[in-house]
Amino acid sequence: MGLYSEHQLSLAFNSAIDPMWLIRVEGPNSFRFETINTAFTKVTGWSREQVEGQPIEKIMPEASHDLVREKYNEALQSGKIIDYVEEALHPSGIKYGEIRVIPIPAQSGEPMRILGIANDITEKVSLQKKLDKERELKSRQITSAAIRGQESERAKVSRELHDNVNQVLTTVKLYIELVKDQRVASSEILSKCVSLLSGTIDEIRDLSKQLSAPSLGKINFKETLNDLVESLRSAGQVDAIVYLSGLSFAEMENELHLTLYRITQEQFTNIIKYAKADEVRLTLREEGSILYFVIEDNGVGFDPLEKSSGIGITNMQSRVETLNGKFQIFSRPGEGTTLAIEIPVIIEDTVCYAEQTILNTVT
Repeated sequence: MGLYSEHQLSLAFNSAIDPMWLIRVEGPNSFRFETINTAFTKVTGWSREQVEGQPIEKIMPEASHDLVREKYNEALQSGKIIDYVEEALHPSGIKYGEIRVIPIPAQSGEPMRILGIANDITEKVSLQKKLDKERELKSRQITSAAIRGQESERAKVSRELHDNVNQVLTTVKLYIELVKDQRVASSEILSKCVSLLSGTIDEIRDLSKQLSAPSLGKINFKETLNDLVESLRSAGQVDAIVYLSGLSFAEMENELHLTLYRITQEQFTNIIKYAKADEVRLTLREEGSILYFVIEDNGVGFDPLEKSSGIGITNMQSRVETLNGKFQIFSRPGEGTTLAIEIPVIIEDTVCYAEQTILNTVT
């Protein structure tokens, strides 16, 4: 090869943006750095003087020795290009690279060589690890919120049973004992017992309805929303309406259905307890593969900056984020409250699915 050609190769070698190195094969499992390019020194932090002429064991971290020897030998024995991924500690820090080793046959008495090329993916790997950590943290937060939600539901049931059902049953028991001992007229007391027990049955039915989940195929999502709105009207003397817009589906997959059901249930409870509203508008709208769900009231409102999110709001947000959706609450004192949700959806055979549910099924 002429000097001009060698000069061109050297120029291309040292001008490459990816780290490159040339390995001299000195025997079985014996490899020595012959030369490295400028990108190699910039990425790894090694200088030419430190690397060139050294066996690979002096430069590569001990944890990489077996992997590097294995791949170099595989390239030599097969005569083919070998690709692999390597993690290595260099003076510049831990680096991740997509490595390609190319065997170069011996010529004119020269030893065999191996050309190595690395695609530095350190930043990509770091970003992926950061994303994985964030996902793990979010998963833990969602799990924690779900557990707190379960405990809150249990505490609620306990309070309802203790404060209402238990008290009524204790009273009925006392009345029956009075009748049994003939200390009071039975006709009057038994009528009171029937009335008290009827009220208790209604309370248990309402409690059961709050805890039960709708089932796709048994209750249509439109019926669910209308039932909840009717319950709100009955419980709080509120003028509530449901507004449906641009819906291209007739049914809703159960997980998405349950998410909207629970959120509506929770927000309606907040409205009854705190909002002092007399008008509530519930809107469900589909547009561009996004399902928009909004609950608005004209109540007293609140300052979100002064009032921290309670467990109810946290649970609603966790349910939406589980479906890769967006959850927002807008409110100002005296101007009511708006809860707004956006969930990516897919419509198949007139059934609406949360996009994340489909992705989870595929993976």
